[in-house]
Amino acid sequence: MNTNISDKGRSSALSQRNPLPQPTPQKTKAPAKAGLAAWIVAGLLVLSAIPIVAGAFRLSQLAGGAEITPANARFFA
Repeated sequence: MNTNISDKGRSSALSQRNPLPQPTPQKTKAPAKAGLAAWIVAGLLVLSAIPIVAGAFRLSQLAGGAEITPANARFFA
């Protein structure tokens, strides 16, 4: 009988305790960094596309029979 009484006392004591407050979730800065990384990648792709387009244009000029000048004579040699 003593066991039952002490069990009741313990369960009521446990129910009276206040639970610990839960920490508030912290906001991460990952989305901002992901957006910045996307802009950097897009900028580098645009900057690398400029010489590619210019080179393709120049090759099409030379392949199309551009006149031979001192500036482009080395390509026809």
